Amino acid sequence: MGPQWRNYAGDERMQFVKELGLPRLSRASFKLKSGLAKRIAAIHAVCQSSQGPSIALISLATTYHSTTLANSNKTLDEVGPWNVASIIDPTKMALLLETRPSNLLVPLILHFAAVIPPEWKFRFMGSEGSVAFIRSVPTMKRMIDSGKLETQFLPTNVTTKSQEALSVFFTDSWTYSKLLRPSEVFLLYQNDAIICANSERNVNEFTEYPWVGAPWGFLDYGGNGGLSIRNRSALEYVTTVDSRTPGIPEMEDLWLSLKLKEYNISNMAPKSVAMQFASESLYSHHPLGYHTGGSGVHLARAIWGNPTIRRELYEWCPEIKMIVDMDANDYLPGNCSHEW
Repeated sequence: MGPQWRNYAGDERMQFVKELGLPRLSRASFKLKSGLAKRIAAIHAVCQSSQGPSIALISLATTYHSTTLANSNKTLDEVGPWNVASIIDPTKMALLLETRPSNLLVPLILHFAAVIPPEWKFRFMGSEGSVAFIRSVPTMKRMIDSGKLETQFLPTNVTTKSQEALSVFFTDSWTYSKLLRPSEVFLLYQNDAIICANSERNVNEFTEYPWVGAPWGFLDYGGNGGLSIRNRSALEYVTTVDSRTPGIPEMEDLWLSLKLKEYNISNMAPKSVAMQFASESLYSHHPLGYHTGGSGVHLARAIWGNPTIRRELYEWCPEIKMIVDMDANDYLPGNCSHEW
């Protein structure tokens, strides 16, 4: 468990700030330092909490409100638990692209916001219809008002219905040099991806690599882009010095993975690391997350066609049912009804 702030006396709060290396605040008021230390202790509590990510995040938000609502005319109920702008790191971004309005989008965003570290900023990019839908939901409004979530329109020639259109978008240097700034690392997740709340792993463990995704059987590096951690600067370089020919078989995730390796960009994550991050077509025991395909329609037989593995999946990561277009049996190749 993290530290209980009520156990800290005033002098101990000051010492806590000093130990964290904040010499520039030496001339600040005691009240300012004490309040800052309180927020830092709350962040530390989130990192150390054994209560689970959702509870820890709400606990952090409540602690934040206790130091800020005194100077506001709004109550905690009015602002909601997402007003954590003071700890957001704009260089870390969780990105969801979706041009089709869907009732799945809101619970998916809320789930990701609960299971990844609180400093990550969220961005939703979509069509006029999907952006309007997100902005109309009260919970999303509160996230937007707090600075935790921002919405943005995609260029009109980009649609999530077309893999080729997405590939053109993600292999254009403009996407990285202009659109995705100021992020340096971003977690791309689609509506058929999930992170498991039961996982002991953390997305921050994988940010040292230029690309991490669910591994492919035919390549020892790279991985599927539907749930992936990507380095914006590395991809800006690759797409500046090279260009993908539209219409080729290699979609953006494979093309970018190959180019990152070709240009020797940083340290590519080995397959063993990628399998700890996510699973799609290759079985991995309790990875951080899962990606299916085709908005939950395309399911890998090696995983979903095995009743034992499927039961393990549902028990350990029940939230995966949010992204699977049930009944999964309808989408598996061949006749496997007897196994269900």
